[in-house]
Amino acid sequence: MELSLKELTKVIKGKIISGNPKSIIKSISIDSRTLNKGDFFIPLLGEKCDGHQFINEALSKRAIGFLTSMDENRLNFKREIYLNKIIILVENTQEALEEMAKYVRKISRYEVVAITGSIGKTVTKEIITSVLKQKFKVECSPENYNTEIGVPLTILSYNDDIQILILELAMRGLNQITRLAKICKPKIGVMTLINNTHIELLGSVENIVKAKSELIKAIPKDGVTILCRDDKWYTLFSSISNSEVVNYGLSNDSQVSAKDITLDEMAKPRFKLCFKDREVDISLPITGDQYVLNSLAAAAVGISYEMDLNQIKKGLESVKPFKMRMQIEEGKRNILLINDSYNANPTSMKAAIKVLSYLKQKRKRRSVAILGDMLELGKFSGISHINIGKFIVRQNVDLLLTRGENAKIISQTALSNGMSKDQVHQFSSNDEIKENILNLIKPKDIVLVKASRAMAFDDIADFLTVHN
Repeated sequence: MELSLKELTKVIKGKIISGNPKSIIKSISIDSRTLNKGDFFIPLLGEKCDGHQFINEALSKRAIGFLTSMDENRLNFKREIYLNKIIILVENTQEALEEMAKYVRKISRYEVVAITGSIGKTVTKEIITSVLKQKFKVECSPENYNTEIGVPLTILSYNDDIQILILELAMRGLNQITRLAKICKPKIGVMTLINNTHIELLGSVENIVKAKSELIKAIPKDGVTILCRDDKWYTLFSSISNSEVVNYGLSNDSQVSAKDITLDEMAKPRFKLCFKDREVDISLPITGDQYVLNSLAAAAVGISYEMDLNQIKKGLESVKPFKMRMQIEEGKRNILLINDSYNANPTSMKAAIKVLSYLKQKRKRRSVAILGDMLELGKFSGISHINIGKFIVRQNVDLLLTRGENAKIISQTALSNGMSKDQVHQFSSNDEIKENILNLIKPKDIVLVKASRAMAFDDIADFLTVHN
């Protein structure tokens, strides 16, 4: 990114308070703690604080200037450190950030692949990146840079020397994806499976579908929409697309599909990737057969960019394991730790428990599940946790530890469906789990740690790793 002060001011409809109109802005920051010398500081209004409070700190770290929605009389900055700095007055700094990103995207030559859905968005983004890197110069958004703040920051972080930028688009309400799509202008849209994740925010699955479909409507006629053929909403999604549709899935009528799916000793998938009359053997280096579907989505993107199956194979087999997502680690007391603590919903919870059960059978060891609440499920929360409790019993988990009001339902259901009291333990805090866990697990146990992000179960997983 390189914008002159004059050019930037015009784009964001701002007023120059200080600075040479010919000055060049090359990088921005919204966080004074991580700001680098020469960055242009954009103070945003957050839930807990106003970024304007940190203007002095940003300038002391040699920011070249800042954006502000406060006029000069209201600003509380030190005169001696703002001399010769760029200062631009705008009505709203968040809107200015978005307008800046829209302009940079408009003048950029690269294409954008945007991903949304309920399950596996970040994983799919990473796998798509690995695939497309086999043929193109590609970048993708950092983890969690998927909001009205993160998407603009990602766009403003890259120069026009890349060919494809891959973005994840988050959704916490209607019209948010439309807002993000107007900023990033995607050429290809990828939809992962839809379920009731975030239903607490949207009220119904139908509203979730409506919100997610905003991405499909944003794809231009000369673009491509990538849809999951196995999704119950596939027919609806394909009917509202204005672009070519390429579908993927495990069903026989999928354009991009997989067959002969097996798991190796560490539950890593092996399968044949199929497209038209061609197929190629794939060995994924990540744990869990749930990642086959994510890989098919990535393959569909590669095919849309006219990559051959061998290039796609190389990309799929080059994927790096994901931090806190089915991450297999050596643990204390020689346990095998499955760290899946990044997040949880009913689908991903069952997938993780299936892997736990598979490894138990393969290795002839005990299985231990440390589970926390699955959040944002609204009216489906109770039944979802009951179903996980029943699933735990069906999968013959040997020891169950839970923490959280919702996860307590998992424990109670497991007890009422056949697990004994010495197999089920409920805790009130992560610290209490850490105080007791080493007395409950046995050497060589296989231990799964999983909960929604807000439960901070990565703290428990970290405690169980060997380095601690």
